[in-house]
Amino acid sequence: MKRYRVEYDIEAESDIEALVTWVAEKTSIEYSRRYINRIFDEIDVLSYIAPMLPTSKYELPKLYHPEAKTHVVGNKKLTVISTLTATM
Repeated sequence: MKRYRVEYDIEAESDIEALVTWVAEKTSIEYSRRYINRIFDEIDVLSYIAPMLPTSKYELPKLYHPEAKTHVVGNKKLTVISTLTATM
């Protein structure tokens, strides 16, 4: 099975850092780490399945990119929005 490289843009990195802080403030540092690790595990899955995901049918992801794909994580409380870009 082919594996693709997953890259995060600067805004995504900032959002992840803010999410870690917010979850830690609402729960605990330990829970925040576990939560974020689950998110990264799901994002890592994209390195295998991203090309197979259909283009999102929702408007919000399309604001980011017209060909955006969505990947629901866990119990639908988080959706990862991704796009495929060609690399040389």
